[in-house]
Amino acid sequence: VSKRTEMPWCRVLEFTDPEAGQAAVMGSDVKLLQTKRGSFHAEITQIGMNKLWMQRFKVALPLISTTAVTSKRKYIGFLLETSHSSLHHCGLEVSRNDIVVGGLDELHQRSGERFHYGTMSLPIDELFALHRTIIGRDLLDKPQIKKARPNLELMSRLRKLHGVLGQLAKAAPHLLANPEVVRALEQQLLHVMMRCLAE
Repeated sequence: VSKRTEMPWCRVLEFTDPEAGQAAVMGSDVKLLQTKRGSFHAEITQIGMNKLWMQRFKVALPLISTTAVTSKRKYIGFLLETSHSSLHHCGLEVSRNDIVVGGLDELHQRSGERFHYGTMSLPIDELFALHRTIIGRDLLDKPQIKKARPNLELMSRLRKLHGVLGQLAKAAPHLLANPEVVRALEQQLLHVMMRCLAE
């Protein structure tokens, strides 16, 4: 399924070639350097909704990545519950309770073994409009802020919803072709994402 279509879509991809894996990441130009000998293996789950893009990454071995965001989207990223990896993002140590925040910039990350990571992104203009609608005030965009720590309840809910979508993409992808199902799940995810950014 084309990732440029406006209809909801999803796909689950597996890679044993790092060049193919880095080329598949949506909205970014990614370069990967594996820091431990061994066979490369990565799984990427991608979901495109009406406004929101979601990605879930599972990478077996440690990596250094350089990412240049190429789409006019703002994103958040976070370690998934299943991750056993450490993560350094732009020189900052990222804990399980943190989100990283990015936009049109270049990012550097260093991750350990069994790195499981989730992202969500929105067009920048849509993000500001939704934040105003859901939170009731303008989002004070501060590009120098690379990570934030929402409250634990919000992080738990974010991971759970993200995980539900990831499971549907694998086990019941036909449900993610249903506009009503996608609309309901997207609205929940957007609400939690806006609250995380508001904090």
